[in-house]
Formats: sequence, structure tokens, C-alpha cells
Amino acid sequence: PCPGPVTADLSVLRPYQLEAVQAAIKKGRGIIQIPTGGGKTITASGIIKSFPVYWTFIVHRSGLMYQTAERFKEQGIDGVGILGDGKVEPGSHVTVTTFQTMWAQLRTPVVQDILARTQGLIVDEVHTLPGQTWSQVASAFGAAQYRFGLSGTPLDRSDQRSLITVGAIGPIIHRTGAEVLVNAGVRAKPNIRMVRVE
Repeated sequence: PCPGPVTADLSVLRPYQLEAVQAAIKKGRGIIQIPTGGGKTITASGIIKSFPVYWTFIVHRSGLMYQTAERFKEQGIDGVGILGDGKVEPGSHVTVTTFQTMWAQLRTPVVQDILARTQGLIVDEVHTLPGQTWSQVASAFGAAQYRFGLSGTPLDRSDQRSLITVGAIGPIIHRTGAEVLVNAGVRAKPNIRMVRVE
């Protein structure tokens, strides 16, 4: 589904991150499950580099918005902008924004322009998507043919609303287990000891 040949430099990716990006290129949409500490933002940068379209990356906190925008720039992505926390600086290639800003400004010309231009949508911590306002924001991206969600626990809700996530983003297309991160030296191996308590 990727339009045109992929010429992006993905050499900075760890093997499991590269596998996730390859799954994204092959499927065109879906959920990427990577545990905490596995480099979801770096994986997202690989996806953005691989699809030559306009992207919107949604986070749930303004601190993450700034952090993600900086990380994308560090990864060599040009045209990164932000929308949120009082800043209205959409990018020419990717805009990092907060869900709260998108919801509050859904009808404004700036957000309407972003919605119309966005062909690629990435939702960070996609397990939060089934909230009513979250899913309405995701639905507003009608032109976004490429849709990806990132989470360590994407479909672990107990209220059966994970179906909304699958409907808005797609099914899980890549899983990285915690043991992969342990073997890669990214996470510490847990030492579990069972203690009997009277």
C-alpha cells in the first residue's frame, strides 16, 4: 500500500522496530504493540519516513507532544510542527498534536485544514481511543488512508470497547514481546519471587 518506493534510511531502527515498520508498509493500517521502553516513537518515525504523505501524530499529553516533535526532528524528519498547549504551528510534513486540542478545535479552520491534508494518522497510546470523544476525533480523519496505533497494551480493555479501536485503526499487525526487549538489552529481566503470606 505504500505509494512509491521506500527510500528512507531506517538503519537506526532495532530489528524489532524494523519488523514493525515493515508490517506497517505491508498492511497500510493497524496496531503495533511494543512494550514500554521499546521505542514506539522511533518506530513511528520509521513509518513516517516510509510513507511520503502528510501525517498527524496524536498524543494524550502536551509534554509528550513536545518530546515527540523533538524526537522526530532528531530522526531527520523535516517539516515537523505542533498544535496544542497554545501553540498553533502545523508542520509541512507532520503535525504532532494532542487529542484534547483536536477535540476542542475540531471545527476551526486550522484543524479542518489538517484533517483534509492528513493521509497518515498515528495514535499514540491507542488503547485510550475507545473513549467517545477520542473515537470521534479519529473518525474526523476521513482522508487518512494510512492509520496506525501504538501501545504496549492495545486491546486489553475489559469493557469490550476495544472493537472501536480496531474499527478506527485496524487489527494488531505487529507484536513485540517483553522478552524481545530483555534479549535486546533494552529492558531488565524481571526477577519474580512468590512469597506465601498467612
